[in-house]
Amino acid sequence: MADGSGVDVVMAMAFTADGDNVLLGCRSGAVELRSLEGQLRFRQQPKMHHIQRVAVTPDGRVLLMLSGNTIHLWSASGASLGRIDTTVCEGCSTNTMVVSPDGEL
Repeated sequence: MADGSGVDVVMAMAFTADGDNVLLGCRSGAVELRSLEGQLRFRQQPKMHHIQRVAVTPDGRVLLMLSGNTIHLWSASGASLGRIDTTVCEGCSTNTMVVSPDGEL
């Protein structure tokens, strides 16, 4: 988890429902899915602000990451599933996100 300086800071983390993996969101804007043993499952480094929050759907199929006013969605294999703009008013910012228990975003 490096931003070019060799150091990065984890800003958010969420465990998958099975407890086998952890999703990490970093200050550099990177998002990583790792096994509890540290094995990298996938890493994305989109051009964006630092990661504020991460979440995983209960079935573990969709990984979510909040950066700025945008929620980015990925499959558990790392394929982009799109994004959701959360801007509700001028000057507003999004600070958190939650996934419903049934996994329907």
